[in-house]
Amino acid sequence: MPRGSGGDYQLPTGNPVVSDTLIEASWANTTLDDLANAMTDSLSRSGKGGMTAAFKIADGTKSAPGLSFTAEASSGLYRNSAGEVVMSVLGVDHMRWNAGVTQIWNGAVWTSIISEAPSDDNYYSRINDGWAVDPQIELNRLGIIANTDAIGVNETNILSNLALINTNITNIGINAAAIATGTYTNIDALDVRVTQNESDLSLVSAAVLANADAISTGAYTNPETLDDRATALEGQTGSAWELDALQASGDYVGANTVFTASGNIDAGACVVKGVGATTVAQGRSNADGLERVFCINTGSTQLASGQDRSMILNGYVRLDTWSFFVGAILWLDANGQPTDVEPTGSELYKVRIGYAIRSNIIYFNPQVSKPEQNPT
Repeated sequence: MPRGSGGDYQLPTGNPVVSDTLIEASWANTTLDDLANAMTDSLSRSGKGGMTAAFKIADGTKSAPGLSFTAEASSGLYRNSAGEVVMSVLGVDHMRWNAGVTQIWNGAVWTSIISEAPSDDNYYSRINDGWAVDPQIELNRLGIIANTDAIGVNETNILSNLALINTNITNIGINAAAIATGTYTNIDALDVRVTQNESDLSLVSAAVLANADAISTGAYTNPETLDDRATALEGQTGSAWELDALQASGDYVGANTVFTASGNIDAGACVVKGVGATTVAQGRSNADGLERVFCINTGSTQLASGQDRSMILNGYVRLDTWSFFVGAILWLDANGQPTDVEPTGSELYKVRIGYAIRSNIIYFNPQVSKPEQNPT
């Protein structure tokens, strides 16, 4: 008899025999052939031959994995639930695989180490173990596209100007020959043409230099202004603040750390930290000996003196009490708050802290150089 679907073996018909039964070919050879076939279908412990079908094992558990080791029965792989396989070592989980993600156990929570970004035209960054559109990369991408278009237009204009210059050079040669032979009758017209050529060359040179300077500094805005690009970014669906990161006032994305306030710090206020200081204070643009802006209070409420709070060092912050001009450079005002109005008083310091992505969302990126005081 062959093995059953559960792997059980049963002797052929006529077995077992009773005492004093004569050995006959009719049943003995059939039994021996069947036993030989059943043993051939068994897996050799010494590794002779291999499986001819899928090798199936028991689900197992964390402490007794379905696939383990002779010398270490509590280490191996086990099926924890539908669609999830876990690796344990000495009865402790270490890694697991489930629908499209690989995770490692860090002693407290499972942390994803492999995840595929969405396949579309946006640029993504990892945020809180997930993917979200990176607004800074997207803004840079739009700027590159605009600059590329503008460079193409300038290249076309330069080629047109070069054609005109070549034509003018040819005409100058003709005129020079006419002058040399005494047949040129309009010296004034030649002077006007030469002057026009010089003017054309100056304009082309100035335009090329201006474009090169603007592109190198990142300030190039033609044909789209910074406001236009910020508005285009603001209108996109699937941006980080429309997903996980900036859904409510006080939310932020970026590098941050916890500080202790040495005095009351208003919501959204810029914060300064002196060299060697262990606490931070609210910065003001008219403070004597002003230290550089170090971080920003991301909370939607005032932070009292002595309290701790996580503050952002560089990144994106949303406060619904703000109302900035989109795309504007932001400065530190006399009350320690961001403002889109550049300080002009002689007693004030000019401290750049970032720019407005939306009316209520800023990109916080404070200048690292010593603040400049307005002239008296």
